[in-house]
Amino acid sequence: MTEGVNSSPIPIDFYDYDFENDSLLFNCKGLQYESSIDLGNIILDMDVDGRPMGFELLHVSRMFGVPKSAIKNFVKFGADISISEEVIEIKCTITVPLRNRKTEKIAVSQGINDINVPSAQIAMAY
Repeated sequence: MTEGVNSSPIPIDFYDYDFENDSLLFNCKGLQYESSIDLGNIILDMDVDGRPMGFELLHVSRMFGVPKSAIKNFVKFGADISISEEVIEIKCTITVPLRNRKTEKIAVSQGINDINVPSAQIAMAY
């Protein structure tokens, strides 16, 4: 890990899947929301200290290439959030039931760090 990079797990304690709009929200209830960063199909929520506190995946079934019913019944979810001076990247991994098997799917979204979010490496899981 490089100097100045924080490493701390995000304790995600809430999720909600909106079947009709095909969006999946993960959030920390105990942190105070400050702003959001739009990374295309992912909206990253930041707390008042400038740290990621959750995110929303838009068009999630299309993003992972699986039916909405599989997203609704996901088994496991994890995300690695990597923030550098130049780029914000989120790598999401979801395990869903497909054809009587647990199948892992991966999606990556990134954007330019044009608002000077502090560098960090953060992992979270639900």
